[in-house]
Amino acid sequence: MPYPKPGHAIDITELVKKLDSVRSAIAFSAGVDYRERHHPDRREIDTPFDDLIDWVRAHQSQDELAGLIKSASDPDLEPGDTILVNGSPTTVREIRLHKPRSHEGSGLPQHLAAMEIITGRHSRWLSLTPQV
Repeated sequence: MPYPKPGHAIDITELVKKLDSVRSAIAFSAGVDYRERHHPDRREIDTPFDDLIDWVRAHQSQDELAGLIKSASDPDLEPGDTILVNGSPTTVREIRLHKPRSHEGSGLPQHLAAMEIITGRHSRWLSLTPQV
């Protein structure tokens, strides 16, 4: 990424790519690059970078974000993807699947399985069984 000239705007998309590249380099030098994102062995690396990337993305226009944002219900959603939480872009840190009756506090009916999407802002809960 070329250095910006004084008075010129920073390309946020390029900045996010650079931050992700630095995150990967740090994970590699720590010997945990083979672990999935937010695995306990590399959480100390991923969390600050996700927070920084979320802050940077909050400065992007809606047009710039349109191609990056995934729906929370997207079947291909994975850690590292960006979703909207209360209208703000945030990075998915972890996705957990919960059996029926094991997701107290989710606000979903307890007899249904649920998916918890963990972000830097809070958890988002989705039912894994369509409610009729």
